[in-house]
Amino acid sequence: RFPTFACDVLQWAWVQDLEGGAFGIEVDLDDCNLLNSGRQRSVNIQCGKADKVCDGNHFYARRDIKKGEEILGSYSEFVSDHSWSELGL
Repeated sequence: RFPTFACDVLQWAWVQDLEGGAFGIEVDLDDCNLLNSGRQRSVNIQCGKADKVCDGNHFYARRDIKKGEEILGSYSEFVSDHSWSELGL
């Protein structure tokens, strides 16, 4: 019997482009799931360092983040919205 989750895990899942034209389904069940998507002007973190490729798991502050300020990133840096259909889903 499967445990009951407090939410639908697929709500936290996304498709990410991998090297070589492949796609992978990713899901965060750690502190990365606290990341919300912000409008471009309010984004305060970025995926990967400026000279590195984003892997969807390492985020860096774009500027100083004030205590109590919401952490906002741009999902478009690591999510491939069109790719669910590529996987037949």
